[in-house]
Amino acid sequence: MDPDRALVDKHLRDRYRDYQWREVTVGHSGSVVAHLTGPADLHLKYGPDPLHPDPGYDIGAEYDRLRWMAAQGLPVPEVVECDVFDGHTYLVATTVSGRDAASPWPAHERMRVIDAVADFARDLHALSTTGCPFDRSLRVTVPNARVAVALGQVDLDGAGPQQALTELDAALRGNDTEDLVLTHGDYCLPNVLLDPETLTVTGVVDVGRFGLADRYTDLTTMAGSIDGPLNPQYTREHTDRFLWRYGLARLDEAKAGFYGVLRRFM
Repeated sequence: MDPDRALVDKHLRDRYRDYQWREVTVGHSGSVVAHLTGPADLHLKYGPDPLHPDPGYDIGAEYDRLRWMAAQGLPVPEVVECDVFDGHTYLVATTVSGRDAASPWPAHERMRVIDAVADFARDLHALSTTGCPFDRSLRVTVPNARVAVALGQVDLDGAGPQQALTELDAALRGNDTEDLVLTHGDYCLPNVLLDPETLTVTGVVDVGRFGLADRYTDLTTMAGSIDGPLNPQYTREHTDRFLWRYGLARLDEAKAGFYGVLRRFM
């Protein structure tokens, strides 16, 4: 553990000395995440100010979104506190009850899990966008992608910076018309919690990228999560079910391809 992190870790462990800590290693935000059990059931996240311009790496941005989403009645963790210590922002929030959609589910329940995931996305996207202060449209995300490449904050998978940006520009061509809705921004199976008895959504987590964006931001991410190698319990049939339940016969391949490329820069 580096000295800066060790200092912050000691401060937070002293502050929450009555809790048992278990570090959570699932996820790719770059922050330290821990599950705290004791007088309450909490999750804690901390990290330094990120170089990457995407708000998914910014704990303060997630705090702002949690507060706004809660005020709209959306099921998100309740903020306990958010502060800065020694150049690191930390966020403590209540743990959302339930099991995430990526957990192992009995075969006979998986379609109902997918239905609940689709219903939540459809309902979220149907909400009024009035007053939402978080702009995640292409006029924000595409320039952020360019900045992230310039700062060396993107895994280019062997490609050079110019090659990567050329690929982004090519994918964007013809796909820059947006249907802006409220989006989760990182709508994948681990970020959706369900009641294991009723199979209804109890909440969503990791909302640092929440905001106004095209619905394909969520649809492409979730379709890839369902059909991806990290969730082998699900098949292409479940992806098709997600789209059907949401209200689509299929994804627009070109548009989904673009949002898949854009996601690699986040």
